[in-house]
Amino acid sequence: MNDETDAALYELLAVVQPHITDGAEARRIAELLEQLSPTMEAAVIWWRRAADMGDRDARDYLQALIDEGIAERRPSD
Repeated sequence: MNDETDAALYELLAVVQPHITDGAEARRIAELLEQLSPTMEAAVIWWRRAADMGDRDARDYLQALIDEGIAERRPSD
């Protein structure tokens, strides 16, 4: 993606974020970010949010990302 696309994506996420109340919704955003973003940084943030919201698939996938060294382990993990 180019800088303009990145900026538009992050602007959209800023608008959407307060309305995400379900782990499955956060997981879907993580999945989309994983496909759209050149790095995993934003996707990992949303994988963690989804896991923190209780989404079991997100917790499992976040653990796989931690095991692969893509995401950092945190004390709450």
